Amino acid sequence: MKKIVYLICVFVFAVTNIIPAFAGVKEEENNYLIAQRESVRLNSRLADLYTGYEFAIKNIYTKPVKIITIQLWDDASAQVAYLSAKKNSKDTAKQTIAKGASYALPTLTLSFWGGLIVAPFSAACNSLANKNALKEAKKFDKPQIKEFELKAGETYKFKTLALNKRAPSVRIIFVNPLTDENMNLEILR
Repeated sequence: MKKIVYLICVFVFAVTNIIPAFAGVKEEENNYLIAQRESVRLNSRLADLYTGYEFAIKNIYTKPVKIITIQLWDDASAQVAYLSAKKNSKDTAKQTIAKGASYALPTLTLSFWGGLIVAPFSAACNSLANKNALKEAKKFDKPQIKEFELKAGETYKFKTLALNKRAPSVRIIFVNPLTDENMNLEILR
């Protein structure tokens, strides 16, 4: 009796492990669009908190495909990113003077006087860094996407920002050219 139960168990185990090898692979239903996400290196002080991403949506179908909407989440608007990375010039100057004052005793007040001299330059550099961050943030502003058509072989690109280590997700809702039904294409984290 034990041998029969053992043989049945081995047979069931073997069959359940072999069945997936003969299963057919379901072909991808979306043969219309391809979407890709790539990270973009930031060159301003935004890079301390944010990562830039560029999305590309390409029509691989032979006829035009109508895009209804593109939904983004876990991303940041350009204005929010700029305001969170922006530093006040007065605070930067105060920090420079305070740092010089903290080393005043061992340097016989030379660092304090050096901090007073360097403070206006650090404030000016901070103002320039803020301008560069604003200019770069505007390049990554959220797109205002309305319905549009992608012609055969055409690519639509847009950029957005996200907090470091948090890639944004996107859902593209488009019309199936054959059935006129809405379809989704998603890029998740």
